[in-house]
Amino acid sequence: MTKSIKPSTPLLACAVSVDGTLIGAFGYLPPKYDPAEAYLMSDFPVGWSRYRRLSKLIVVAAMSSEAQLLSSGPCPGG
Repeated sequence: MTKSIKPSTPLLACAVSVDGTLIGAFGYLPPKYDPAEAYLMSDFPVGWSRYRRLSKLIVVAAMSSEAQLLSSGPCPGG
């Protein structure tokens, strides 16, 4: 990572697993302008894999209808 990027904590962090094995994660931040939207803060596979497109699977999981339901739910602590 670039040193100029300040670390931050997502409002919603999700792990992605296949057959019980963690393959990646993604996180959302709350929107700045439109409350019906969410900002995808990060998405990454956890490490090397023989599958070349694993990082795309993480993005697809972050855009899935299940992830949309999670991000539209009640905010923790609020």
